[in-house]
Amino acid sequence: MKALFVLSIVVPVSLLTTLRFVGVIREPSVTEVMTLDTVKWSHVRPSDSLHFYDQVGAPYFDNGISADVHVLVIYYSESHSRSDDDYLRMLIVVNSTVTNLNGFIESVYVVFHKDLQPSFVDWIQTSLEFSNLSLVGLASGRTSEQGSKEAYVRLADDNRSTGAFFKGIAEWSLLTPNTQTHQIEATCEITYYDGAAHRKIARPFQLEILGAK
Repeated sequence: MKALFVLSIVVPVSLLTTLRFVGVIREPSVTEVMTLDTVKWSHVRPSDSLHFYDQVGAPYFDNGISADVHVLVIYYSESHSRSDDDYLRMLIVVNSTVTNLNGFIESVYVVFHKDLQPSFVDWIQTSLEFSNLSLVGLASGRTSEQGSKEAYVRLADDNRSTGAFFKGIAEWSLLTPNTQTHQIEATCEITYYDGAAHRKIARPFQLEILGAK
């Protein structure tokens, strides 16, 4: 019974992703991409486990959309129990509302990539929460520049809702000694229809852990 339940979820999501890929379901033609200023966070790599609760991000109000996108840096673990690797735990929050008449949210996409050093980003699937969105794709993976596999979550709104919400926890495992510096990039993209055209806003983040001396 449980296997049938899992299959009932996996097949529609996989089918939707395949249809989008082959062009049966066409992605909207975006007329404008607004890339916002990069939000940065930096801290010296701790020698022990440490709680942060540092929130980085900035709200955006323009072009027919209100968007609050931020990263809450929660916790740094020194050599956690699952392996000998340190990791940084982060909560990603996306809250968006289309303000123009007849507008709606199309999709939300969050991706981690391009670390300076070998690392791995893993989504904690039990932490994922979303409203007026459905999960289209989810991947964890190594995020170093060479041979990297982007870690991402992709969500779509098929109900043409004026507002959408997502939050989820990602763990950034640092696969190097404590003396090494890591700098990873993350981007959140919101695609929406403002009542006249399809638009996209992209909020980049740069998160840095400086190697301990």
